[in-house]
Amino acid sequence: MILLKKLHYLFKKNPNYLFILFLNFFRNNVTLKLFKNFGFSLFPELVTILITKRCNFGCPGCSSSSPEYTRNFKIEPAELTTTEIKKIIDQVSAFKPFIYFSGGEPTLRGDLLELIEYAKEKKLVCALTTNGSLTNKKFLEKLVKTKLDFLSVSIDGSESFHNRMRNHKDAFRKASGAIKDLVGLKKLHKITYPNIRLASIIYPEKIKEAEFIVNLANRLEVDEIGFGPLMYYPGRIIKEQNLFNQKFGTIGLSPIGLEVGDGHKFNFFSKEYLKFLDFVTKNAKIPVFFAYNGGQYDKYFNPKISPAGNSICFSPWNGLVIQPNGDLEVCKGFKFGNIKEGLILKEWNNRRIRNFRKLRAKKPFPACFRCNEGQKLKFAISRKV
Repeated sequence: MILLKKLHYLFKKNPNYLFILFLNFFRNNVTLKLFKNFGFSLFPELVTILITKRCNFGCPGCSSSSPEYTRNFKIEPAELTTTEIKKIIDQVSAFKPFIYFSGGEPTLRGDLLELIEYAKEKKLVCALTTNGSLTNKKFLEKLVKTKLDFLSVSIDGSESFHNRMRNHKDAFRKASGAIKDLVGLKKLHKITYPNIRLASIIYPEKIKEAEFIVNLANRLEVDEIGFGPLMYYPGRIIKEQNLFNQKFGTIGLSPIGLEVGDGHKFNFFSKEYLKFLDFVTKNAKIPVFFAYNGGQYDKYFNPKISPAGNSICFSPWNGLVIQPNGDLEVCKGFKFGNIKEGLILKEWNNRRIRNFRKLRAKKPFPACFRCNEGQKLKFAISRKV
């Protein structure tokens, strides 16, 4: 019923959504199966535009690659201009991808609302993620007018815990306040958009904080919750990835998340996690989505165990990431072109990215250690480079 309501909203708001669904069904069930081992992809289903790497937070488990990269990102090479980002939207609009504005913290850019409006003028489904710290009622009023489809706001737990994890003393108050204001605006204007997701990281030693999120989401009356387990990697993975690059000739693909020691042991108990899942079933009043559904929780939080060879990932075929300077990526750190070097669809199947896809179809890379961004993780005891 919830899925039907969401589809009804999208069809009503965007009559072309049926065409979008058909295109995505065709690419996922036909082209991927036919051309996966050749490294070919018809077009990206999701285009993530990182409009900035600047951020006012310094989260240790940030999936934006790493907090160090986020904090040290300079405006040189310069961030793409408003006009350049609009040209990106023009190039991809024909195949109707989902447009996802992210960062860094995207609200640091003064042209954010203009970019969302432009994507909606092209009749594209559009999403935005934010830490919620830089919004106010005036901004949210304007955001509603853009008719943004989806908004994701990140909160990790109770006020003191969230503030500590985000390295910001007012992080919780501002994020929860932004959600309250936006829910209030939706009620005032009697609208269903944007669909509000409360996004949260599950920390293995702080399961109770995840329970807090369920209760908070109920109180705030958001539309859904998105839980992702902590993405992390032991230090040895960096060495393994370097050896992998030397052997197979890939470039980059840095691990994402929190770096831990090779001998690190999380204070994690699967029984507590299973109790949490039961708590979600009994208490959540809205849909709850989990980035990891593999069920191998003890292995997930064991840094000695690497992904098995049958851990599939379609991200290099499905998703295009555009960095703030125009670099084209499919996975963190792997660059296969730049928007200033040629048309996106031409670069989308160049030799470098096809070779990358063919190699990834055979096995996970070391840097895929705990990546939940499109990868369906399964585990084995060891993996040799």
